[in-house]
Amino acid sequence: MNKSDSHSPIQTPEESKRHYTVPEGYFDNLADRIMQAIPEETAEAKRKSEHIPLWVKLKPIIYMAAAFLLMVGFFKVLRWQTNVHQYQTSQTALLQPQNEKTTDSLYMEYFYDHCMDLVNEDLLLSDL
Repeated sequence: MNKSDSHSPIQTPEESKRHYTVPEGYFDNLADRIMQAIPEETAEAKRKSEHIPLWVKLKPIIYMAAAFLLMVGFFKVLRWQTNVHQYQTSQTALLQPQNEKTTDSLYMEYFYDHCMDLVNEDLLLSDL
């Protein structure tokens, strides 16, 4: 049993406390050691870090203006396409002979000739 206890993964409370201790005086000069590890900035480095290029300042405004111009151009093209389509439609309407019946009138004639009896029968049955 002694052999298995020496290889046991579970540690006693005394052994466990040894792993969570720090050396004596570790926190006494910790701040000084951290400050020594940080490099000091020179005045020139501070000036460079504070300088923001003009392009970086103007970038959001330029992007917004470009997006606005693209949107205006898109709507102008869309409107132009609509006007072209309307012009073509009006031109084809002018080229068609006036004595030809339109498709709507042909559908109406077909409906009255072939389907009106069915509609009248349905209306009569629904009245009952």
